[in-house]
Amino acid sequence: MSRVPNGRRAGPSAGVRLAAAAAVFGCVFAGIGGLVLSPATAFARVGADEVGTDDPSPFATPDPAGLGHGDDSEPLPEGALEPPPLPAEGQAEERIPAGPDERGPSTVAPGGGSPADAPATGPDEEPPTPFGVDPNRGVRPPTVDVAPDTSPLPEVHYGEADLPEPVRKTRAAILEAARTGDIEALRAVLETSEMPPVLARGDVGDPITFLKESSGDPEGREILAILIDLLEAGWVRLNPGEPGEMYVWPYFAAMPIDRLTPQQLVELYRILTAADVDEMRAYDAWLFFKIGIGADGSWHYFMVDEP
Repeated sequence: MSRVPNGRRAGPSAGVRLAAAAAVFGCVFAGIGGLVLSPATAFARVGADEVGTDDPSPFATPDPAGLGHGDDSEPLPEGALEPPPLPAEGQAEERIPAGPDERGPSTVAPGGGSPADAPATGPDEEPPTPFGVDPNRGVRPPTVDVAPDTSPLPEVHYGEADLPEPVRKTRAAILEAARTGDIEALRAVLETSEMPPVLARGDVGDPITFLKESSGDPEGREILAILIDLLEAGWVRLNPGEPGEMYVWPYFAAMPIDRLTPQQLVELYRILTAADVDEMRAYDAWLFFKIGIGADGSWHYFMVDEP
């Protein structure tokens, strides 16, 4: 036994192997030749018109037992391709239950169970709302007609001509102290009243210290400027002739913003910004400083209203 250059052992020659393979295949074809025609023979017969219409297909599966399972060209039953008849007039159409792949998304009955366990709804009843869907979606709430505010507004005054003498003196004293630029000058005016004016809800401690801390600057001059702006604006008289009679600055604090005239809104914007006014409209309340002096000249409050 010879060796090939690559070290593998040499076997029989290629010619000998091909001859052996041809002999084996020849025996196989000879054995089944009587059952199935070779493809070459079948095509040759078709070309020569030797295959009749009644002859079995050369490619059909053999059926030696005669059970009828070898020919795949069996005719369909009569009427198999005809469409189903339409229902007669007045006759309800018969519905075939949908298969598992034709039912669409599965549903779960309330409380669990299958859709067949869900309670049936009558003709006038609405089906149950699917989980996660707002039953009121798309339903607009009923509109409520709110009657406009037509209550009488307090009369607006300017300057000091219509003020009682005690009120006029207190106002003048506050303006004089504020114009000095020294917030300590307010201490004497604050202590004039039997009860010190209210500056905030709760105890504020020393009033001058509190006013400095409430100011935008450390010296409290912003608070002095606010006092001047408010006392030079218009004022109103509330609860006239009663024990709680009060003179209030500015008059905006006692009137709804939505009922101010265009001229009054211009006066308002001299004190507040448009953003401040919009916020007050949202809360429907006055959210800035206001001053109240009683009919006897007592300074009752200088504070910010809270919503």
